[in-house]
Amino acid sequence: MSEMAEHYDEMTLLLYLEGQLESERARNISAHTGSCPSCSALLRSLQHEGLWLRESLTAADEAIPARLLETPSAGVPWGWVMSLGLGAAGVYGLWSGIVEPWQQRFEQAGFTQGNLLSMLFFSGALWKGWGEMTNLVEILASAGVMLIVAMLLRHNWRRWTTVGVVMGALAFALAMPPAAMAGQFCKGEPNYTLPAGQTINTDAFAAADTIRIDGDVNGDLFAVGHTVVVNGRVTGDVFGFSQILQINGRVDGNIRGWSQSITIMGSVGKNVLAGADSLDVDPKGSVGGSLIAFAGEVNLNGPVGRDAMAFGKNFNVDSKIGGNLQVNAHNISVDSGANIAGGMTYKGDQSPKIDPGAKIAGPVQAKYEEYVPSYKKPRYYWHIALSWAASLLFGLVMILAIPAFYSDVLRALDRMGMSSGVGFLAVAGVPFAAFIACITIVGLAVGIATVLLYCIGLYSAHVFVGAWIGRKILGEASGNGAMFGRLALGLAILSAVKPVPWLGAIVAFIVVLWGAGAIAVTVYRRMRPVLAAA
Repeated sequence: MSEMAEHYDEMTLLLYLEGQLESERARNISAHTGSCPSCSALLRSLQHEGLWLRESLTAADEAIPARLLETPSAGVPWGWVMSLGLGAAGVYGLWSGIVEPWQQRFEQAGFTQGNLLSMLFFSGALWKGWGEMTNLVEILASAGVMLIVAMLLRHNWRRWTTVGVVMGALAFALAMPPAAMAGQFCKGEPNYTLPAGQTINTDAFAAADTIRIDGDVNGDLFAVGHTVVVNGRVTGDVFGFSQILQINGRVDGNIRGWSQSITIMGSVGKNVLAGADSLDVDPKGSVGGSLIAFAGEVNLNGPVGRDAMAFGKNFNVDSKIGGNLQVNAHNISVDSGANIAGGMTYKGDQSPKIDPGAKIAGPVQAKYEEYVPSYKKPRYYWHIALSWAASLLFGLVMILAIPAFYSDVLRALDRMGMSSGVGFLAVAGVPFAAFIACITIVGLAVGIATVLLYCIGLYSAHVFVGAWIGRKILGEASGNGAMFGRLALGLAILSAVKPVPWLGAIVAFIVVLWGAGAIAVTVYRRMRPVLAAA
């Protein structure tokens, strides 16, 4: 623009900065930029650009650092070799010592992977109000979909093409017909009864305060309520989530019960897996396969076709068992009517009471000892030492693999209040988010992956807190060796506090919230997009 216009153009201001204008014209431009914000801003921008240009043309070439010219070392990374070797040994020991034996036991009991998914899906409805449960799931699912859409559009809300595509796809997905499900939903208000003489020729999903099955179900029965009574016949399995579960009729498959009280007065064709406060097998009842019970009180007065395994407080048997009997309980009583075809293995803190009239075909192995608190046993401290070593190894792997993330989490721990608050939300909210991911369009894989990462985060929380404690005591670290030493000191302090009654539990709770919050804050900061400077 010309000098008579409202504002000056860039060329005129550049000539002004270079001192190539007449003195009178330069005074006019100086006076104008002092009162015109637009021209003043343009003048400052041109000044900065000129300064950057001159510095870039006059700056000397930077020498290559000597550390980059050094020949790479051909030595063996013993830290990585040791970490991977111990990690592989730990995974193998965990699998061969814990996972595989339990998997074989569950498979022998008929507990397959197919009904495991069904159990996980329905295990969230353990309370009485099933109507409130369904409403809560619908609300959480809707909130999950809205949250996903908001996350997708958070940085692209001005791009209406993206908005149109995403919203169109969402509308199309919601408009699609629901997939057909092989099952009949039976909801009572407040009670549900399947009358005698009626038959459901598919899987039945019943939810009510009191569920009464007098008819027949040609499939599996999933029952969620306060009281569940089966007087008819179920050709498949029974999954019961209730306060009271009573089987008076006939079940051709298995029983998976999670209840306060489970009573079997009818016949079960296959196996029983029960988690309850009390489990009773009536003399009129029978179990054709194996029985696994996690209960406070177990009374076996009816026959069991195969092995019986019980974990609880009190165990009593006065019936026939077609296989072995394995009990881990406070005390055990074998009455005169007991007839065990295999051996008997017992572990507890009192000697077993075996009636002389009881028949046990196999050997009897009893191991009982007086109950001693775990913190009074030398083995407990050996486990603490192994736990300290495992945590130290885990921290070493993080120092070598993700040093930048490791340092960022330690800096986030300095803000204790913010990290603890975020940790409380993360520890309580991530499981809900994973559950929502499993039941919405995100998919089951995302939910399972979230749970795995959640478990890793909870475990690593005390590692980061231990490193922070060691840094506060010994000061800042300048290398991997110093960081490793501070980590060892901090973890040792946490391990020393762990055996103290009450204090150890309180400290562990605080450490989990604090460390998990610092991890969540660091992950958020790293995922947040950083805008480049103009």
